[in-house]
Amino acid sequence: MPIVRILGTFAIIPTTLLLTMSFFVFLSVQSIEAQVLRLFGYFVAVLLCVTAALIFFIGIFVLLTGRNPLRPLLQCVIKDEGHPGCAHITRKRL
Repeated sequence: MPIVRILGTFAIIPTTLLLTMSFFVFLSVQSIEAQVLRLFGYFVAVLLCVTAALIFFIGIFVLLTGRNPLRPLLQCVIKDEGHPGCAHITRKRL
């Protein structure tokens, strides 16, 4: 599946956007005097960096293996709710 592997390169776009946002959060936190807001700003910036790293590594995984790690979840949600492997994801409807 070469098309799936190519789609892994598109992980660069959200990674770049998240890292840019975290840079500006880090930059704006430098001028804040309130300690609580400064701590919250650092928390948000680190959370953005961790999310960017997660998206980047999922993109690398797709590039190397050609498999989408979210495919089983998407199949359970969209197509086949009655599949035995989807019991932990979907709830039985009354």
